[in-house]
Formats: sequence, C-alpha cells, structure tokens
Amino acid sequence: FDYGFRLDIGGDVGSGHFYRCYAIAEKLIEKKMKIIFIVNNKQELESHLKNKKIFYHELKNDKEFKEISKNIKKIIIDLPFNNSKYNKMLEKNQKTVTIDDIGNKKILSDLLFNGSIVNEFQKYLIDKNKTKYFKGSKFILLRSEFFLNKKKFYVNKKVKKILIIFGGNDENNITKKILKNFMDKEYNITIIIGPSYKYLKNIERLISNSKI
Repeated sequence: FDYGFRLDIGGDVGSGHFYRCYAIAEKLIEKKMKIIFIVNNKQELESHLKNKKIFYHELKNDKEFKEISKNIKKIIIDLPFNNSKYNKMLEKNQKTVTIDDIGNKKILSDLLFNGSIVNEFQKYLIDKNKTKYFKGSKFILLRSEFFLNKKKFYVNKKVKKILIIFGGNDENNITKKILKNFMDKEYNITIIIGPSYKYLKNIERLISNSKI
C-alpha cells in the first residue's frame, strides 16, 4: 500500500477522524494510490463507509500494527491519544504524518497538522529539526461537500432555515436539547446525525409531537 491511515472511530471518539481521513483518501485514490484504513472497530467503519469501497483492517491488538505497517510506504495517524506509540512501531525509513486537534502531547511524525483555532490546543513537544508543523484554520481538513461556490453564496438578513449538527456521535445528545428550543418557532429545521448516533428514536418522537 502507498498510504495507511491509523484511526479510531465510534463511541467517545466520534466520526470526525474518519471523515477527515477519508477526505484525504479520496484525493489519493484519484491519483491511483493504494490505501488502507487500520481501525479499532470494523462495524463502525463499515457503517460510515456505506457503499464506499476501501481496503481496511481491524486491529486485534497494538502489536499487530507493527507487522501490517511493514507493507505500507507512508502512515497517516489520526488519533485523539497515543499518536507517538504507533510512530515508535514503524521502520526508520517510513514517512509519517500526524493529524491532531487537542495538542499538549509528544509528536514524533515527520509532518504534524492541527487546524484548531485555539492556541492552547496547538502546543506540542516536538523536535523541530525532524517534525514540520502546520497549524491554524488554514489547515482544517474538510470534505469536498463543505466547499462553497462563491458565486452562489449569499446570506439572508432574516433567518428562516436552521441546521443542527453535533458530529457523528453526539454522545450527550445535545441535538435533542437544542432542538427543543425551536419546537414552537417558525423555522425550516434540518437535523444531520451521524452513523454512531444512538438517540434517533427520541428525536423522531419529539418531531412527531411538534409542528416542525
């Protein structure tokens, strides 16, 4: 494989790590690169992939990563924690990229990307001679669906439509809490939920008993 993505998905981790890695993967696939996703949860990955065809491997344990990575030229790591642990398992000649957004940890990769706008989340222990660091909103990783056509972009002075979205997981069901505040208002409301969202029936009941 040309590129391997080590990421976690589902539960407290949510879906963001998958979607930004897949945004990169799509561009690599367009360039005829062979890629593989290395994940902690096969079922969660499949629920996010849907009809997308992609090679993947579900890790049984961390040691297995070392063997799999020997057949991958470049590794992209997108984990909330333990990034450096996986870097240490790689061969010296393998190039690595770390994608992170919470900072305050040691990074051993060749490249580091953090698109956060919060300064406190952009602090790392890195060897500046080895790791090239790209930070700030300029380096936020987005899927193609989020790019706007500037010629068609406009802003209404009066709000008529509201989009409610709290990631692919929304563990604390903030979607429901926010939605309740608009139940008796005259808005066109769109709710987007992710594959890991566990409270769909609650939302459906709430909507069925309302005017929206």
